[in-house]
Amino acid sequence: SSSYHYHNKRDEIWTIIKGKGEMIIEGVLKQIQEGSVIHIQKGLRHAVKATTELEFIEIHLGEAVGDEDINRITFNWKEIERK
Repeated sequence: SSSYHYHNKRDEIWTIIKGKGEMIIEGVLKQIQEGSVIHIQKGLRHAVKATTELEFIEIHLGEAVGDEDINRITFNWKEIERK
């Protein structure tokens, strides 16, 4: 699973190309699977957890597209589910 985090300077578009998982965006849990396309606007807190082997393409759009624009909240999935 990824950390629960947000970005100030970029949007992301995730395209799931293999597997299944769960994604939380701003506290809302949704199931994702092959073929899912998720648009995450800057400022939205989000995290992903694989429930099977999961592969996705992640596109960054914005001013900063590297690790310097990751604001981590927590790595603990149980905490993420409660936020």
